[in-house]
Amino acid sequence: MTRLSRSTLTNERYKHLVGKKILLPLTERLIPVIADSYVDPAFGSARSRSPPRTISTTFDVGARHSLPVLNVVHARAALNDSVPTAYQGLDRFEARKRVIADLEAAGLIEKIEKHPLSCRAASAPTPVLEPYLTDQWYVKDCAARSACHWLRWRKAAHGSYPENWTKTYYEWMRNIKDWCVSRQIWWGHRIPAWYDPQGNVYGRPQ
Repeated sequence: MTRLSRSTLTNERYKHLVGKKILLPLTERLIPVIADSYVDPAFGSARSRSPPRTISTTFDVGARHSLPVLNVVHARAALNDSVPTAYQGLDRFEARKRVIADLEAAGLIEKIEKHPLSCRAASAPTPVLEPYLTDQWYVKDCAARSACHWLRWRKAAHGSYPENWTKTYYEWMRNIKDWCVSRQIWWGHRIPAWYDPQGNVYGRPQ
């Protein structure tokens, strides 16, 4: 996808592009042009091409616009068969160099600028972590609304609570998300479920 910030809708440079599709170089894949407030209009060109799978923020952008999510790497960060044949099987770092070289050869790069970038990294030996989409188990956040009702009842029945902490509590509970309980960490919760060869899921009632 290509994202444009909502504020650029008043900018005649981009307004005419929203709602159209463009051809993604090297892949020959059509992607939609959308407008979203996540993009900073003061940064760079105020345009951004970010697949919904890359980080949580771009995943949220994709969800808001009902964009399809595509995994392009294997578990060990090599490119899979969702990418053009020339890049399949390449290590992620090698693939980035190859893509830049191919774009330059095609005359599709205007300029390259360095800017600070925050990347999540593991302690050792992997230097940079790559987002990777997998099936996970979540606990629904249905208790949050009940918790807010309980606090309102307590305040009405037993007097006021510190307003600053009450506001913080409501802010946290209203923005809470479903809890992922199948994280791939050694202290993660075990899920009483298993899969058959066809991918059907079976669970043991608790």
